[in-house]
Amino acid sequence: MLEGIALARTEAEAGADLIGVGGMGIGNTTASSAIVAAMTGEPPHRATGRGTGRTRGELQAKAEVVARALAVNRPDSTDLLGVLAGIILGGGAGSSERGPNAV
Repeated sequence: MLEGIALARTEAEAGADLIGVGGMGIGNTTASSAIVAAMTGEPPHRATGRGTGRTRGELQAKAEVVARALAVNRPDSTDLLGVLAGIILGGGAGSSERGPNAV
C-alpha cells in the first residue's frame, strides 16, 4: 500500500500529470471486500463477492480470507487502506492526491 502511494507521489513530483494503475484482477476484490466489511460492519460472507467467477467453494474460502484479515489486522475506520489494501489500491489513492488518475 505505502509503496503504491510513494511511487505515485514520486512520479507526480517528477512531472507526471496522469498516473494509471491497474492489475490483473487477482486479489483486488478480496481487499475491497475486507474494506467494505470493516466500513459497514457486515460479516465477511455478506461483504464478499465472487470476483472473477469463483466457484461456491472458492467464494467461501475467499470470505474466510477476509475474515482472517479482519481478525489479524483489526482495522479501524480511519486507516482501512493502510491496513487492508495493496499496491494497486494504494497507487490509486496516492495518485488521486495529485490530480487525475486512471485505475
